[in-house]
Amino acid sequence: MKILIVEDEINAREGLAELISKINPKYQVCGQAADGEEGVRLAKTLQPDLIFVDIHMPKLSGLDMIEHVRQSGCNPCFVILSGYADFKFAQRSIKLGVTEYLLKPITYDDLTIVLRQMEQKISLKQQISSGVSELVPQDEILKTILLQNKKEAETAFSILTNNISEAENMFLINLYLGKTWAEDIDQIIVAVNTFKNQYGFTTCCYSLLDQYQFFTVFVNTSSPFAEMLKRIKYSLLFSLRQEGVKDVVTSLLYINGSLALDGALAQLQRLSRWSIVLGSHEVIHEGIIGKVNSNHCSYPQLIENEALVAIKNNDFDRLLQVNGDLMAYLSSQAHDPDQVIEVCNSYVFSILFFLRGCNLNLYYKIKNNGILDMIQNSYTMAELKNYLDNLVKDIQEQSRHDTITYSLLVRKTVNYIKEHYASRLSLEEIAQGMRVTPEYVSHLFTKEIGKSFSNYVREFRINIAKELIMDSGLKMYEVGEMVGYTDPKYFHKMFKEVTGFSPKEYLIMVKK
Repeated sequence: MKILIVEDEINAREGLAELISKINPKYQVCGQAADGEEGVRLAKTLQPDLIFVDIHMPKLSGLDMIEHVRQSGCNPCFVILSGYADFKFAQRSIKLGVTEYLLKPITYDDLTIVLRQMEQKISLKQQISSGVSELVPQDEILKTILLQNKKEAETAFSILTNNISEAENMFLINLYLGKTWAEDIDQIIVAVNTFKNQYGFTTCCYSLLDQYQFFTVFVNTSSPFAEMLKRIKYSLLFSLRQEGVKDVVTSLLYINGSLALDGALAQLQRLSRWSIVLGSHEVIHEGIIGKVNSNHCSYPQLIENEALVAIKNNDFDRLLQVNGDLMAYLSSQAHDPDQVIEVCNSYVFSILFFLRGCNLNLYYKIKNNGILDMIQNSYTMAELKNYLDNLVKDIQEQSRHDTITYSLLVRKTVNYIKEHYASRLSLEEIAQGMRVTPEYVSHLFTKEIGKSFSNYVREFRINIAKELIMDSGLKMYEVGEMVGYTDPKYFHKMFKEVTGFSPKEYLIMVKK
């Protein structure tokens, strides 16, 4: 197995290469790159089977590099290296077909497990490409059809349909399981096997796409679409309910060959999202969507105003009621699900913007929870309501934490930082002004705030700097000076320690 490592930190890069060689001599590190552009060049030249790639790198980020490598026609497997378990990066990597992560610091055991998994995955890809169908499990063939590039998908499809008559119909039945899929998966497999045996389908296989919470079933049968729809409604869904699985979004997609599978996953995602409008009791398909007379979803400004008043008054019970009002409004008429999600996104963004103006620390804590990304990837109205209610709980919890009655000395220290963060801050001067020792201030501050004085100051300054970088148009050294860092190199170092990015990389990222 040929391996390429793309990592900008030389110690991390060389340490990973040494660790890989110790695990198994047959794992050959064929190249190392210090940035994304060099990584693309080496991927084209060396044609590795596997690439370890860091997310945060100069010139090209890890995810941008993966896109460039894919576009060049190379198709290695990827493992992402990151010290930041960030939801946004995870979501984008899934769209790129990458689901394997190693969080830094990398351990010997974690690396061993990942390498073995990737070795199996690469072997599977090679078997499918060579058409050795008898060695490849059908669930893996179906997963390849849905997740891999067009060439591999077509090869896998030809293996899957090798014995299928052209006169027969082919369908994808998709079950969206939600975030609790692991709790129901055994019962779902039982129900699907009962359904399969009941009708004796010529070919029937299924695969769990856990990164999407999809359980997808491929069926070929002589039955027409209408008959298949009835079987799902009155047999499969009945079996699921018998097994205790109720809240499943079911969709049905007719396919007539490998060309129809190009983009099938995106079609299943679109169909499933219509559950926001149609609920989970219908089997969603193109025909039923075509009958929906959807209305334009205007943004409910009055509901937003009520939400902001509730936040201002710390009335979280009222804010939960406002969330309910929003859901009632969105459910009162049939709206395109994308418009529903856009309204929810705008509602949350307005709340975040309001928080930014009154409590910057609270704003960052809530924003970093990935609420906007979770809403964007919702498939049911219940999920949307749950995310909005969890937002209220997060605001309430963080507000309670922020309003904890600190000692007078700590409150004075925090207020001093907020007023003088742009100038030189000295714990000794603060302590002298309050007629106590610096050691006592440091001990009490760390005990009550939960972080050291210096770390609190650094994070407060960098949070202000992030706002200035996004909104002010200032040069980077000017931003540094405005938050108390007169040395541009030191500002760059502090910014990267807190965020994982250089100031310029952060600006590029937030503007994507």
